[in-house]
Amino acid sequence: PPAPAAHAAPAPPDAFEALYRDAAPAQDAGATQQMPRITDGPARQGPPPPYGAGPGHDDYGYDPYDDYDDDRRGSIPRWALVALVTAACVVVGLTAGWLLSSGGGDSEANADDKQSSAPADDDEPSKKPADPAKTQAAALDKLLAASNDSRAAVIRSVANIRACKALGKAATDLRAAAKQRNDLVTRLAETKTDKIPNNQALVTALNKGWKASASADNHYALWAGQMSKGKACKHGQARTTNQTRAGNTASGQATTAKRQAAELWKPTAANYGLPPRAPEQL
Repeated sequence: PPAPAAHAAPAPPDAFEALYRDAAPAQDAGATQQMPRITDGPARQGPPPPYGAGPGHDDYGYDPYDDYDDDRRGSIPRWALVALVTAACVVVGLTAGWLLSSGGGDSEANADDKQSSAPADDDEPSKKPADPAKTQAAALDKLLAASNDSRAAVIRSVANIRACKALGKAATDLRAAAKQRNDLVTRLAETKTDKIPNNQALVTALNKGWKASASADNHYALWAGQMSKGKACKHGQARTTNQTRAGNTASGQATTAKRQAAELWKPTAANYGLPPRAPEQL
């Protein structure tokens, strides 16, 4: 048999044996060096040095001794700044609350509402109520102005009767004038005059004057009828009859009443800027 070899070659290691045993340190440090542990941030170099030995900031750049240093340097500390800001906010809040409670917040809205809704009432002065006496006086003045419409026709008709001219037309015009005077009496009763000074005396005088004028017109119309018959007119002159005398009497009564009415109307006309009326204008 062959002699055993003096040094037998070692058996090759199992391929998986290295996974279950600690391997001996290798000679090549570069191939077996362990990678450093990965951390979330730079590794601390140890606890911060005590105050005075270094900057003393933590990982976020905060220095716990800043407030103490601010007090020592004489600047405003952070707590004082916080207090000042808080106080300012309180003052602003109180002021805003006062303005809102007093309506200052809606000043622009209120101004728009006033411009859209109130005409005229805030910008224009309040109108005084109309004087009832002035209103009544103006209405009566219109009635007095209308009373003079038939005067010219009456004067012309009476003159024609005396001259025995146009007797038929004269009688017609006089009856129309009498109707117009009676209409004035009716309108006067419908016109309010209780606020006019001396209204009762004024209304009484007007009623007497217009009624008397209407009576005179009717008597003169009858006189014209008398002159149109037979030989009443002689040499172009009408005879005086009972209707002539009745007409003259009524005309005199009308003149007296109209003079009284004109005097009673003067103060009211002057007080309210209305035209005065002469007796013959009534």
